[in-house]
Amino acid sequence: MNGIDITGKFKGIENGVRALVGPEDGLRIEVRTDPRQKINVLKTTVRGLEPEQDVDIEIFFFVEVDELTTVGPEGGIVKDLDGSILISIPQHALSSTTKIALTKVNGSGQIGSTYQLAPEGMNLNLPVTVTMKYHPGNLPPGTVEDDLFLIFGNQFPRKMEDLSVDKTAHAVSGTIMSFSKVLTSYYVKVGKKLKDIPKASDFRLPIGDNSDASYSCGQDYQIPSKNDLGETLTLLHRSSYPNFDYPKIFLNKNSTVNRWHVITAFNRNRYINSASGPTRDRNSLYRGHKDIFSNGEDWILVRHGNDHQGLPIHAIADGLVIYNDRMGNGYAIVLAHQIDNGPILSVYSHVDEKSPCAVGTIVHKGNVIGKIGRVEAGHTYLHFEIGRQSLIRMDGETGEIKVPATWFWEWTQDSVYENYYDPTNFISNIMGKYQWDFNVNGNNEGWIANNVRKYENGYMYKVKDGMLSLKPASSNLQVESYPLKVEAECFDSVFIRMRNDTLDGHGRVCFATDEEPHFFEDKAVEFEILNDGKFNDYRVFMADNHKWKGAIVGIRIDFPTTVNGKTGEIDFDTIRLGRGYLSRTPDTGQTKCFDNSQEITCPATDEPFYGQDAHYAIHPPSFEVKTINCHEVVIDHVSGLTWQRRDNGTKRTWKEAMDYCENLTLAGYSDWRLPTKKELQSIADYGCFGPAIDTAYFPSSHLPDDCFWSATTRAFLSLSARSMCLWNTQTKMSIKSDHNYVRAVRGRSLEFCHFKDNGDGTVMDITTGLMWDKRETMPMTWEKALACCENLDLAGYDDWRLPNIRELLSLVDDSRHEPSIGEPLIHTACFPGCRPSPYWSSTTHSLYPGFAWYVEFDDGQVHGGGHKGRRHHVRPVRGGG
Repeated sequence: MNGIDITGKFKGIENGVRALVGPEDGLRIEVRTDPRQKINVLKTTVRGLEPEQDVDIEIFFFVEVDELTTVGPEGGIVKDLDGSILISIPQHALSSTTKIALTKVNGSGQIGSTYQLAPEGMNLNLPVTVTMKYHPGNLPPGTVEDDLFLIFGNQFPRKMEDLSVDKTAHAVSGTIMSFSKVLTSYYVKVGKKLKDIPKASDFRLPIGDNSDASYSCGQDYQIPSKNDLGETLTLLHRSSYPNFDYPKIFLNKNSTVNRWHVITAFNRNRYINSASGPTRDRNSLYRGHKDIFSNGEDWILVRHGNDHQGLPIHAIADGLVIYNDRMGNGYAIVLAHQIDNGPILSVYSHVDEKSPCAVGTIVHKGNVIGKIGRVEAGHTYLHFEIGRQSLIRMDGETGEIKVPATWFWEWTQDSVYENYYDPTNFISNIMGKYQWDFNVNGNNEGWIANNVRKYENGYMYKVKDGMLSLKPASSNLQVESYPLKVEAECFDSVFIRMRNDTLDGHGRVCFATDEEPHFFEDKAVEFEILNDGKFNDYRVFMADNHKWKGAIVGIRIDFPTTVNGKTGEIDFDTIRLGRGYLSRTPDTGQTKCFDNSQEITCPATDEPFYGQDAHYAIHPPSFEVKTINCHEVVIDHVSGLTWQRRDNGTKRTWKEAMDYCENLTLAGYSDWRLPTKKELQSIADYGCFGPAIDTAYFPSSHLPDDCFWSATTRAFLSLSARSMCLWNTQTKMSIKSDHNYVRAVRGRSLEFCHFKDNGDGTVMDITTGLMWDKRETMPMTWEKALACCENLDLAGYDDWRLPNIRELLSLVDDSRHEPSIGEPLIHTACFPGCRPSPYWSSTTHSLYPGFAWYVEFDDGQVHGGGHKGRRHHVRPVRGGG
């Protein structure tokens, strides 16, 4: 400035003045005082600076204080003359003798006056108690004394700890760990009740839109534009910085024009986490504040600097506006959403301008409720939070929602943990996540630990090297999920892989449902645990509890006891929901390879005809003959089923077959039943023919007339049921009055077709563990079908293959009783493009090598007469092991 008089550059602002000097706000000077008072001329001279070189300027102000009290390490009291405020400083709170200034700030606080404590920002060794008086007659309408609390902080308000209200003395007390501005605040009614909060049935991200969208408060839901990626959660990417416990979070990572990045992650402190570089930022909100942690995420549009100021902020779900006012130096808008677990809040701050969405407005998912802002000379970004119900109150008489008159900004590490959810983890879990692998350092994936000892960095957990680690306290360790939304009918078990030398006895998996959204002992299943210091796999069969039904909205794993004297860690490798009795698909038994006409030596990788059935033996047949109570049965160790080894040689109608099995007592069991079509086909051997079954385990004297009934029938063909001939494994629809043989089975029914769309072009069958390509292909020959699947790279996987006939058959939905004409027998919601046409399997007909087995999806039939030169559709598969 070189001696220039800048007095004229000061402009009036709220509670003070500001001077902006130099290009692009190169220097900012603020004086928080009455702008009508005379301002002294400020002159300075700066010489010899290179372009972009920084300079430190110290400016000394002489201010008038109300009280100046000297307090030493022995402690003391600081108060004003009329007793409106009293600061009680305990012994050892101060390290040395300090002059403490108490000044009433011009203007008033929200209730009573605002006071400034100095030395500002001075950290204390122990909590200091602040007590402020109030006059009951000055309380705002609808506010009661229990609504009062104290806040402190200069730029960003922060709620004091250890709050209490003395209604007799008309005083509010709280504790602080540093000196700053203090005042009394309160909760205010918003004119709505909990029942007015709309149900949030679907969620999205608040960002992802680089268009110039207009406000749309309260408008009906609209499909996002091509510029809005906020609903495409599969583009959300989390990873770790190398050798650094700080998560990287991107949306649309590989884009150059619409890529978003989190610059401050949940429950992190940039001051603490800045040593290795990725979070070093001299403009950090938390610079120099080691006890302040982020209660949300800061989202920024990558490579666009500050030119994305004004981009739209979208409501993450249907919600009720409960706050729309200033927060810090910018604006914020807060929505309340109703989920099965209770209300949650979404908070959007660092907003460019006050939103036109008034308090009390119902908004819908995707509505534009604000514009991303740039507060003063800082970055342009959105600060996004997911808050818990603890941030608001309910009026004891009217039930109305009450919110803080000044929304809170700064939080300690423990307070963040207690009052907020990690935003992207919350959205991932509430949108159907069911498996947690902990493969991103620092990311607990939405699991909360209770009754644990903290790590050195103050965290309740540690996530590193693919494990979630906890240090249990003396007893009753609890590990609780974020709110979930998964269907109980798709999952009957919780699988836990963990290592432990600290816990003893048993554990317990508790659950909450949409009908009963709280954890109680009547919704829990126990399991035994080992404390051998090794990784062990635990399967907890939740379906044993009759309340495991509807939507599961929360899981909590309890460990009641700790081994005496042990202080080790508990390491979780994975937690997942699944089916305790997966319908594992037995291998077909085919061990030979074929080309288009004959048997060949099995090809190597990249050679023609690689990828056929014989190349993959994922669940080889494993039968065992057992004699129980003088009766022979066959145990299938792959499917878990127990079979009648020999039928009694009598042909029966379908009704007679059902009655025979229901009344059968064999090997001491009376729970025999007629097998389903897929169960019956699971014992067929596609590696042989005439008969196509291993007669060492299933002897038969009926060949070739050996067709057996299944229990599978169809309502729209109620006079017919499926049967299978073991001579050639051919299935057919037989009239129920026909006569066929019967082979009974017992054990849990094999289940299929419980699909989950992964949102990335793949579909998982939770019952079989198979992942399918949901897309459609052009018809092709058998040889090209093999190559197509082997060369496929989809959703980050390159181990795709052409399914064998048993895997392909598992897709047929036998429960579709009345399909429309031309509609395939498959779950069309997950496979919307499936044709009612033949689809290739990798299994060759063992008697006729020029033919391969296929499934006709118009009727669900299995056929062995598919000439390999014909063109059929293809459905790639992976997994199942």
